[in-house]
Amino acid sequence: MKKLFGLLMLSCLLIFGSNAVAKAEELKEVFIEGVEEMSQEEAAEYIADYIGLSQPFNLDELTGMNSIAFNEEGIAVSFTTICNLGYAEKVGVKEVYLQRRPEGSNTYGNIPIWDYFCDYETNTFSYHGGYEVKDAEEGLYYRGKQRHFIVYEGVEYSYYSYTGEIHYVFD
Repeated sequence: MKKLFGLLMLSCLLIFGSNAVAKAEELKEVFIEGVEEMSQEEAAEYIADYIGLSQPFNLDELTGMNSIAFNEEGIAVSFTTICNLGYAEKVGVKEVYLQRRPEGSNTYGNIPIWDYFCDYETNTFSYHGGYEVKDAEEGLYYRGKQRHFIVYEGVEYSYYSYTGEIHYVFD
């Protein structure tokens, strides 16, 4: 659980502090061997790939960020939606899925998390949420899929995004 918490905290650092590069000494806390021998840039890229951190998208109206991490107990996905226009009536996510695929396949199957449900904040400019899946099947590849949305001055803007992919295996 400590490892998962460390990875999620690091993913938040990487998402919100994209201009700041973490020092290799600080990365030891996430328990990934070999990171301390890497340069700061190599370590940041390695950690981002390890936890399935995708690049945030940025539209004129909204910005979406998400990440995925795992340990032996399960998978955790976190996401953030930001309204770039100011305070919006609603800011959130909907149509939230965990997608999985077997090795050798290019086709993902959807596991509905919040299929017809949406979660949002009102009269704000940002939303942050996430979920955990405890019964993930070892050996499969996983990624999160969600639709970030805002309602600003009565108009809805939305965009689908995906986390990076992780391979759910343990040595």
